[in-house]
Amino acid sequence: MQDYYRLLGVSPLASRREIARAYRQRAISHHRNRVIQLEDQLALMREAFQTLSDAEARRSYDAKLERQLAPAHQSEDERLRREGRLRAEIIREIGRSSERQSELAVAQNADRMRALADEHDLRQESEGRARRRGELWRLGLRLVVLCALTALAWYFLGQAAP
Repeated sequence: MQDYYRLLGVSPLASRREIARAYRQRAISHHRNRVIQLEDQLALMREAFQTLSDAEARRSYDAKLERQLAPAHQSEDERLRREGRLRAEIIREIGRSSERQSELAVAQNADRMRALADEHDLRQESEGRARRRGELWRLGLRLVVLCALTALAWYFLGQAAP
């Protein structure tokens, strides 16, 4: 039985995205290096990708691989040590996944803060423009009143002088 994980160069804990990336990278590199010998290798890699991408087929493959790789005379202690290593690797993978999610959450919060700051700046700018418009409107009104009073003063001064 072919070891698909080794063929694609991924860990048994690899995600679907990592498997797809490894498949594409291996396919491209094999294509460049050996065009003639590539067809069998690509067919095998395609089979590996399809098997490892499907959750049910992957579980079945892992069980077959486990049965094949595990010697019949393996002691209980060796089996428990291997399971412990697998659990430790799973825990490390969960930790890495949590770190990635934390980094993503921090980035999203930073984006939200930037958006709020931009919104605040726009609101301040809009309020400043509205305030300046109000001041200009009041100044214009004062000028109109001053002109009207000046015109009235000239009119009455002109009528008072015979």
